[in-house]
Amino acid sequence: MTLESFRATGGIQNVCKNLSYTLNNIATHSGTLSLLNLSLYDKCAHDSYIKPSRFKGYDADRLGFFKHAVKHGRKSQTIIIGHINLLVVALVIKLININAEIIMLAHGTEVWRKIPLWKLVFIRSAVTIWSVSDHTKNILVATHHISPEAITTLHNSLDPMFTAPKEFEKPIDLLQRHHLTPANSILLSVCRISLHDREKGYDHTLEMIPKLIAEFPFIHYLMVGYATPQEKIRLELIIEKLEIKPHVTLVGLVSEADLSKYYQLCDVFILPSEKEGFGLVFIEAASHGCTVISGNQDGSREALLHGRLGYSVDASNPGDLETQTANCLQSERSHNSRLQIQNLCLAEFSQEQYETNVLELLGC
Repeated sequence: MTLESFRATGGIQNVCKNLSYTLNNIATHSGTLSLLNLSLYDKCAHDSYIKPSRFKGYDADRLGFFKHAVKHGRKSQTIIIGHINLLVVALVIKLININAEIIMLAHGTEVWRKIPLWKLVFIRSAVTIWSVSDHTKNILVATHHISPEAITTLHNSLDPMFTAPKEFEKPIDLLQRHHLTPANSILLSVCRISLHDREKGYDHTLEMIPKLIAEFPFIHYLMVGYATPQEKIRLELIIEKLEIKPHVTLVGLVSEADLSKYYQLCDVFILPSEKEGFGLVFIEAASHGCTVISGNQDGSREALLHGRLGYSVDASNPGDLETQTANCLQSERSHNSRLQIQNLCLAEFSQEQYETNVLELLGC
């Protein structure tokens, strides 16, 4: 069961979408396991991820979703919920079907914050947790006193439809679109830009641009992702105050095809976030061979394999962030260096590896 996987884009939606694909694969190949994925807010699924016969979307029909979830859950051996907000449905199913195994995905901030007592009691007594990172697992143990034996880390994977680029040349059409040349030192971030997403660290990146201009006069920072009108105005004022307007572009939301090109365009992918449960965007960047800089206070360190796949810095320390960014910009952007990053990322975070991990957790 999920809240949504296909209606909107975002980290949790992508994780649930990838898990749908994986469970669909497992059910297809097993010949004996059956699968039904119920989604509260989706209307339909993409056929490339899951067979239509194995998916039912309720388009925000809460009553219909609840009734059918309980109906199917009373006959099911394993119930997987994609969000803590679906625990109430899982609880009703468990009361009816005492032998059902309840598995909950734990992503990040949705389980870091205060959890109602009834949910904690249910989780502690009857729920197995698949956590996207050790960081989230440690918070569940330390803050909510959930037994570590009930939590297994299941790192996220790249999208199963992803095809790794074989060449790493900067796309000419994007260079022309943004009036750039191969001589530009290009920083890239990809995230939602809103009041609630400021902990992604894009303010820290903007604030260091003036200090980097002296060493990298052709530096340019591309900020990709939907920006709320209020946040866009705030950032434009910051950019004007810092006198860096020629060096920054608020790109906005882009297509999946263009997003891949932006990863290829950049010299350094930078998102010094402080509250990532895992950080799918970091492995997406690494899969394109990007040099990656993240924060070091959250699950993004695991996405970067604790330094093997990129660099994690203390985002609250401007000096550290500036120094690491400068070091990365000075490094050679060669085909071989990008290929090495890409190969390591694909080895650790491919959909095939994810499916192997899920099969092991399910005991199949």
